[in-house]
Amino acid sequence: MERLRQLIVITGLSGAGKTVALHTLEDFGYYCIDNLPVGLIPYLLQPPGKEERRFPSGKAALGIDTRALKEDLSQLPDTLRELKAQGINVFLLFLESHEERLVERFQKTRRRHPLERAEVPLAQAIQQERQLLGSLREWADLRLDTSRIHSHDLSRIIRQTLEPHAAATFLLHLASFGYRNGLPRDADFVFDARGLPNPYWETRLRALTGQDPSVAAFLDRQQAAQSFLAQLVEFLEHCIPSFESTNRISLSVAVGCTGGQHRSVYVVERLAQLFLERGRQAVVRHRDIPAASGTARAS
Repeated sequence: MERLRQLIVITGLSGAGKTVALHTLEDFGYYCIDNLPVGLIPYLLQPPGKEERRFPSGKAALGIDTRALKEDLSQLPDTLRELKAQGINVFLLFLESHEERLVERFQKTRRRHPLERAEVPLAQAIQQERQLLGSLREWADLRLDTSRIHSHDLSRIIRQTLEPHAAATFLLHLASFGYRNGLPRDADFVFDARGLPNPYWETRLRALTGQDPSVAAFLDRQQAAQSFLAQLVEFLEHCIPSFESTNRISLSVAVGCTGGQHRSVYVVERLAQLFLERGRQAVVRHRDIPAASGTARAS
């Protein structure tokens, strides 16, 4: 745990992308809190009667909603100045958008605007919010108009602007399973290894798993297994960049065989090894031999 070194405060018009910005920063190790009242910011850092709060990465991000600002908007600049005086790097990001885009977004999501009431329709609520936040907009370190920015592009802009030297590590979730126990529900891709030679029919290998060196050696000698692995690696290497380009930070791949003990386990273990050699990070799980599950990470 580290002392807080960097605090990013995200505010602006409702519907302009504060949630996207917070989720992006969360992927980079920020401790994120949404809709925190301004008056509670000092207590977040140092609760009364307790030592200064520590953060896992020394970085935090706060989403400040209009409802929190309505009563104590004038306090926010002073609060942030006090934090800067304590040596904390404070950055205020203000997000805004054209009224028609905000109306469209609220209608699409069917969410209620924070200032919307029976007597205050959506368009009027947006205008009131813009007026309320006018002074804060001028005080911001960075203002972004998201009217013509897709959420994926906004995430990229946030990442490049606020964390220009950071890179979220793309994570491969590799899981083996047995078809006899059903398909996994959380996989992006499912591959069938039942066409490979089956170690089960080798008496000395029947009781072992694909993690055992004897089973691995048996399948290493099978051309079909090596061809299968090569094609999987080629396919995934082709797909991963497209997932990364849409700000996905993980991909779940499942490989199945009949019982989830030999072939699928072997393929997953070899895939993890091959991707680790390529500098990728992989987490391995063997669904139907849970005691053997583990984690593999790039060095």
